[in-house]
Amino acid sequence: KQTEEEFPEGINAYGADALRMTLASIATTGRDVSLDLKRVEGYRNFCNKIWNASQYVFQNIPLNSVEETEYSLADKWMNSRFNRLVESYHKHLKNYRIDLAAKLIYEFTWHEFCDWYVEMIKQRLYYSDDPVAKYTAKTVAIYILDGTLRLLHPIMPFLSEEIWQQLPVKGESITISSYPEPNQDSKDAEAEMKMRVIIDVIEEIRTIRGQMNIPPSTEIEILIQAPKADTRQILETHLEENMRSFTKFMKVAIAEYQEKPKSAATAAAAVTPHFSSNCFESSAASTTVKLDKSSIILFRSAIYICPGYFFDFSSAKIAIFEAGASKILAIF
Repeated sequence: KQTEEEFPEGINAYGADALRMTLASIATTGRDVSLDLKRVEGYRNFCNKIWNASQYVFQNIPLNSVEETEYSLADKWMNSRFNRLVESYHKHLKNYRIDLAAKLIYEFTWHEFCDWYVEMIKQRLYYSDDPVAKYTAKTVAIYILDGTLRLLHPIMPFLSEEIWQQLPVKGESITISSYPEPNQDSKDAEAEMKMRVIIDVIEEIRTIRGQMNIPPSTEIEILIQAPKADTRQILETHLEENMRSFTKFMKVAIAEYQEKPKSAATAAAAVTPHFSSNCFESSAASTTVKLDKSSIILFRSAIYICPGYFFDFSSAKIAIFEAGASKILAIF
């Protein structure tokens, strides 16, 4: 009766796979759980995310006649991350932690494959004239999608079978296909470290743009101060090619030291223990504002993030107090 009162017109249809994924994610040990339909709706959105990503991959099939591959940093990173997923997924299933396995594949599929890798390869697939680069992007995307669907199949059998049947892979059904196994040759800790640097930079830039209400169509100038030579090399080699799908920019300047833009109105507080005291300089044209666990210096024409070691800075939150900037100065 209570259910009838709560849902007088019946429960919305979210799909069998969304319900199965919800039940798997809450299958924790030692406690009772209540089924929240908001979670079912969330996993229905997850199904839509996988479907949309797969349709994008299918748009770039058939593969061209080139059969040579040359892996970029993004390709190596994706292969390595998928291998870690397979290893951890097997471990959780062996320990009967289906909830952790479901959460793991959810995070990988949505936040690494769909949000990052699929977006990164768009530049190669749409704008590159290099057939080898296009072929490599396609084959890696198909390989990752194929393996992810195989891992998902026990939990989401209907959607995974429907998408898998459209892939250019051999086999009658995903149900009788082999389960992915860890591949030690795919491990690449260096690629993961480098891509983590690139992703952190892109995330900070997008956060600043969003908080300052900079229109997506506005091209910005990005100035990055990287005192560490290895960080500087990573950014100089890989940042621009991987950032084009995420933000519009007219220029990226990376240096050991960047001159602070003039006519600055500032707002600053500590980011990490590793910042220089000149972050807190004040002038007649500036206002100092204390922020909790965050630090920026905001200029009339730029954002100046206080100097700090890169991997420490990634945990900081950013607050913005002025809109309309067309230049971002980030220091790592």
